[in-house]
Amino acid sequence: MDELDFVFKKIIEIDNKATEVKENTNLVIAEKELLLNQEIQTLDDKLIGNSKAELDNRLSIAIDECEKKAELIVEEANNYCKNIQQKYKEIKDELKEIFVNEILEAQ
Repeated sequence: MDELDFVFKKIIEIDNKATEVKENTNLVIAEKELLLNQEIQTLDDKLIGNSKAELDNRLSIAIDECEKKAELIVEEANNYCKNIQQKYKEIKDELKEIFVNEILEAQ
């Protein structure tokens, strides 16, 4: 019977050890999974930060380009207006004469 008790004790020991190893393995897996998820989150945050910085940079460049184009458009419009005003000044007296003559002729 001692031999049988010895075998049963060894089987129970092996079973307990297997249960302990399984629990330890599950703990290690859970810890590794947690660390991996944290690392993934860190990488995601870094990638998002880099992407946001890149988008902010591109947005800033696009805004600068639009502001320069707007300034050119305003400058062209001002030049166009000055040109029209200059041409009007050049022909203003002549136009007055034409209008006066036409009014006088119409009467």
